[in-house]
Amino acid sequence: MVESLQSGVEPDRLRDAFLRDGVVVVEGVVPEPVCDAVIEATDQFLAAHPPREDRQVGHGIVPLHHAQALWDLRTLESVHEVFAAIHGSRELLVSVDRVSRKPPDVNRDQHRSALHWDCDPFTTDGLATQGVVYLTDTAEDQGAFCCVPSIYRHMPAYRAHHANAPERQRPRFVESDVVRVPGPKGSLVVFHRLLPHSSEVNRARVPRYTQYVTMGLAAAEARSVTARLWQTRMPPEWAVRQRVPNQEMPEPGDATLTALGEQLAGVRAW
Repeated sequence: MVESLQSGVEPDRLRDAFLRDGVVVVEGVVPEPVCDAVIEATDQFLAAHPPREDRQVGHGIVPLHHAQALWDLRTLESVHEVFAAIHGSRELLVSVDRVSRKPPDVNRDQHRSALHWDCDPFTTDGLATQGVVYLTDTAEDQGAFCCVPSIYRHMPAYRAHHANAPERQRPRFVESDVVRVPGPKGSLVVFHRLLPHSSEVNRARVPRYTQYVTMGLAAAEARSVTARLWQTRMPPEWAVRQRVPNQEMPEPGDATLTALGEQLAGVRAW
């Protein structure tokens, strides 16, 4: 079971829960109007760029990074407070990531995307976060985030046992180890990069909407890259390489930033 905390929780308690399990849910981080604005921006994009029916699988990624609503969410003080508690510093850099709309599996023919790491778990060390915001109430069967905390909790032993295994970057687990993480609208699910993760098939009757966001400590070069992404409205290079259909370069719009947003985006020094 994954611990759920409330926005404004004591920083030490939040950090301890995160480090213990590799994942924590913080409820009430993003206000409903901000969630609704991101959903509206996502739906407007999809109305202008209808996705192909044969691509409605996996995580439902929508190649949208620079809409005003997305920047408003990723630079909220309440979001910043969560990551500041985990990293032990306010001087953070925000990610420029996307949104997701995972439709219901109407035909019951989809499969869960493979649980995975977004890093090499045998060489990655130190504290590194990833995160996803539930833009609607999200039940376990609604394409919720899923993970294997037991691997994270015993990472040194896992590494030792599987160091020489073929395809060692494919997590080894049994289905009973998989934990599904529901949450109410506005929840921020923060997880460690060493936590194997994915999202479940959406067996519910309504779509699952999310925005991916994280923050971390960063060198001057990384801050310069993020600032340039905001200034040019370009997607990150890793997103370009994935070649998600309908990616625009540059993206339309001209998002403005708050004073905190300028610091988080690397536009202004802390």
